[in-house]
Amino acid sequence: MTAVPVYGPSTVRRSRSTSAALTALDDSIIAAVETEHPVTLRGVFYRVVSAGDVAKTELGYRQVGRELLKLRRAGAIPYDWITDGTRWVSKPDTYDSLDRMLQDAQASYRRALWRDQGAEVHIYSEKDAISGVVLPVTEQWDVPLGIVRGYSSESFAWSVAQSVIAAAERGKRVHVYQLGDHDPSGVDAWRAFRERVVSFLGPLCTPEMRRRAVDVGVGSCITEAMVGQPLGVSEVEADCWCDCEDGCQRGACQCEGGCGCDDDCDCGCGLAGHVSYGFLTDDRRESRRVSFARLAVTERQIRDMSLPTRPTKRTDSRSAAFGDGESVEVDAIPPTVLRRIVSSAITRHIDQHQLDITRTYEAAEREALTAMIGTRQQGDGR
Repeated sequence: MTAVPVYGPSTVRRSRSTSAALTALDDSIIAAVETEHPVTLRGVFYRVVSAGDVAKTELGYRQVGRELLKLRRAGAIPYDWITDGTRWVSKPDTYDSLDRMLQDAQASYRRALWRDQGAEVHIYSEKDAISGVVLPVTEQWDVPLGIVRGYSSESFAWSVAQSVIAAAERGKRVHVYQLGDHDPSGVDAWRAFRERVVSFLGPLCTPEMRRRAVDVGVGSCITEAMVGQPLGVSEVEADCWCDCEDGCQRGACQCEGGCGCDDDCDCGCGLAGHVSYGFLTDDRRESRRVSFARLAVTERQIRDMSLPTRPTKRTDSRSAAFGDGESVEVDAIPPTVLRRIVSSAITRHIDQHQLDITRTYEAAEREALTAMIGTRQQGDGR
């Protein structure tokens, strides 16, 4: 007969945080949230780690989570200061009356900011938890914010390409920016996303196209290397825009990572993974451009901001190409800095004179809505 083991009390002593240590931790959490809100739980954790008030371990992360929950329930931290972009609710807009609809329209009316600009900006995040951190900026500047969640699906990449093509057909130069973790999968997912989107910017060259070209004697126009690639799409010299107020000029960044600059861009602007493509629109008469660049996390940001790292998963099949460095989550960048990075990337593509004109029209149109409400109320005898 097999003996049944008897489990007695554990002889392992587990350390417990003292009341003073918990008070210090709570103070650190409150200080971090007051400075950085809206911020994610992981963002709070990295701020507290940087302050030296908790260990950079999974146990430390759970401890911060527990204390943060207690502080929110106690009213010490407002609930809307912590963002959770992984969960959301969708509901159509409805109104109590036509008057209420007009009042809401008057209060919220915004003229399309990019309609008369020469460019369009699209922002994509690798992880949905970050969306609540940067959404105030993208909403302010009327910029679409997309959530990729790791590796993009074929369908999502196609839809992004269609939005790029539509903007190009309106005469816009498109700038696609990304926020993601600096780790093997995060860096490679950005490469894969960029390549998938580009593959949909032109018609796919098929083996049949190649055979027909050879049959009619123009095989040099469609070579074997072009098969499987989008036609009319080619990499071009990247657009250099690095001109931030802190003295960043063609790679000589002095802004401590606050503008998203890095060292590895060939054009000298300092953007990580910065590459541009030219492609033909449907009329085939003029080539348009789209550029891709990673705003965060970059190697320069890790170095200049001394961002907290975590061990790279060597079991990841992409770790060999990633190198020997440690990984850094995008949550490690202080939310205020991350919002500044995104804002800087957006506003450098805005023509201020045209923006002033747009704002003038917007104010006049909002006044017209106000007059419309007044006319209705007078007609109803109110």
